[in-house]
Amino acid sequence: MTQRVAGLTMLAEYIGDEATEKLRAAFGGCQVKVPKTRAGSWWQRLVETLGERDAADFCEAFGGETVYIPRNAGEERDAIRRQVRDMLAAGMTYLEIARTLTWTVRYTERGLRKMMEARCAAAARRADDPRQMSLLQHDALRDAMFFSAERVPADARLTAAHHAGHGDI
Repeated sequence: MTQRVAGLTMLAEYIGDEATEKLRAAFGGCQVKVPKTRAGSWWQRLVETLGERDAADFCEAFGGETVYIPRNAGEERDAIRRQVRDMLAAGMTYLEIARTLTWTVRYTERGLRKMMEARCAAAARRADDPRQMSLLQHDALRDAMFFSAERVPADARLTAAHHAGHGDI
């Protein structure tokens, strides 16, 4: 789970985690005009969203102010990426996922690519950790598995001279 943004953490100190989550779900990304008194349309909206007691606590802390309620976009983004990953695992194509989520195919592919790049970067960090053992202890075995001639197409095989920039030997 991602960290909560600072604005939501501050709100949670005044009205509690549950009420903060309700506010984020209902008004995330919007400004809320907090009433000074228990009357008016904003008071009704807050009571419908939070309940009488939490709405009163919120108004007591921020009455008369306009408060921006953050969306916590990082958490939303992670949830959407998990949803796309699950849809792909279920065998859906990018086009089907895009239609289901009402996105473009390009946006779906780009989001998944970012998720996979982040996963590869995390794996690379773990690979550098000296506390982690390697499943392929011997360099010769690893090279044989990953760089074998059967895996590389004939036209892609280059000599050491090609790599050095000297052309054919």
